[in-house]
Amino acid sequence: MQDFMPQWPLKVLILSSDPRNADRLRLGQEHRDLQVAIRGTRSASSLDVVNEPSCRYSDITAALDRIDPRILHFSGHGGEDVLYFEDVQGTAKAVQKQALARVLRQQKELQLVILNACFSLEQGQAFADAVGLAIVSEGSILDQDAIDFSREFYTALGYGQRSYIEAFERAKSALEMTGQMKVHLLQRGTSQAQDVLITEQALTQHLLEGDSFYVQFQLTGLPVAGHFVGRDPEMEATERHLLPTKTQTGRKIHILHGLGGIGKTQLAIAHARSINIHIVRSYG
Repeated sequence: MQDFMPQWPLKVLILSSDPRNADRLRLGQEHRDLQVAIRGTRSASSLDVVNEPSCRYSDITAALDRIDPRILHFSGHGGEDVLYFEDVQGTAKAVQKQALARVLRQQKELQLVILNACFSLEQGQAFADAVGLAIVSEGSILDQDAIDFSREFYTALGYGQRSYIEAFERAKSALEMTGQMKVHLLQRGTSQAQDVLITEQALTQHLLEGDSFYVQFQLTGLPVAGHFVGRDPEMEATERHLLPTKTQTGRKIHILHGLGGIGKTQLAIAHARSINIHIVRSYG
């Protein structure tokens, strides 16, 4: 494991977004607590935090060029595939996480991305692959937990001699004492998703012929809900479309679409689980 030591002096760019048509966040409180915490650390003079409040989607690249940060910190609302910035009216504007990750890949000085937003674990690996490290959260998060994690993380960095990973572990441990926020640190090229050890063609053939075979089924690293509320019509439609038949054996694509946070990922995971059980019982 690499050390991932911060390169001092350390510039942090915070992109804060609190659209007026979404649940209001205590972003001012987060920034105030962060500044107070950093002020008392040994490295305060070398830790420069710049906040971009009410950040519009059109402000992102200009802020990156102006600050050229080591750390990019997003505070705001998130969905499974998007982060919500603001438009000129102050209402929510969805920005695709994958598209933003491609922009960040061009920032040569950037070492770490922190997404202090709900559902930021989804697509989080794209940010880690783009810059090296990404800190993301699982599921929905409470305002106070987000504030507490930020304060603990930057305080740990401000006292110096700590790597990003060590500061993350310190903040995570502190948060676990009182908070419910589940945070994860992702590294470049270390996606937790596991490859299935069988080809698409072989799987289709085995399903049709009823041969015995072994599929390594893994959901490690995916945000699986503890209590999935079944959606029988959607599940039936997904299985009907994706399961191979004797007349349809080629590649199939099934798109789940909708607003961020309505459960598309959980539906896909539930489908994967049901198919795995079907394969094991019928052909294993």
